[in-house]
Amino acid sequence: MIRALPRWLHARARRVLPAAVRTVSAEVHASCTSLTALLLPLRRRSDGAVLFHLQRDTCQALRHDPSAVLSQAEMPPRGIVQEIYRPWRSVLAPPLGLVHFTSRKDGRAWLVLVPDDATALYVWRD
Repeated sequence: MIRALPRWLHARARRVLPAAVRTVSAEVHASCTSLTALLLPLRRRSDGAVLFHLQRDTCQALRHDPSAVLSQAEMPPRGIVQEIYRPWRSVLAPPLGLVHFTSRKDGRAWLVLVPDDATALYVWRD
């Protein structure tokens, strides 16, 4: 069962995303107990995934000028000083369309953007 996150929790969860990746909401699988570890890291190993819903303007920008958006999205998330993401890659993946993906430099998280579906998937494994 998929469960939408409350607004305040969505705001907290989106902090892991680059600032250029703007979202309107997020969902997790109801059995995902590791979301707490993402939001409140307590030095214990965890893994999980959050599905974000992209803002319409972010999707349009990714369709019309993906290189501009993705170059901004290489910048670190809000409040982080150093770059943490590798360069973006893109692949045509029917029926999803053009998919953009990257990973953190430490190899502990992956981010996939699917503009035609207006989604972003953040997967982590500590």
